[in-house]
Amino acid sequence: MRFRYIDNLYTDIDDEKKLRKKLKTLSKKKPDPAMFLVTYPLSNAGIMEIYSEAELMQPYYRKLKKYLNIIGVFSSKDKAKKMIPDILNDIIRETGKVDVYRFVKVHLKEFSEDVQGNED
Repeated sequence: MRFRYIDNLYTDIDDEKKLRKKLKTLSKKKPDPAMFLVTYPLSNAGIMEIYSEAELMQPYYRKLKKYLNIIGVFSSKDKAKKMIPDILNDIIRETGKVDVYRFVKVHLKEFSEDVQGNED
């Protein structure tokens, strides 16, 4: 599985360097069990999903040939749940309806460009 992030990533992590470091650990498959990700649904059913980072390191998810589009990164599941209404309000404000797909598509950035930097 590969990861992509929106440009206005929702998070409760205030320190930019700490956030970038956490995102890099995800790409290196070193899970942080205290990190939770708000994503566009893998099954295209529903609005959004919340995964623990450790769950995404399980063989089932690692073998998927899909991108996981990440909308938010939080330090607890409760903080992620509390942020969902704010994310939905922003989506409605921008798209005029609950169109998570369009919101994500407009704000999507490639993981390799934004988090890892130039690795040549």
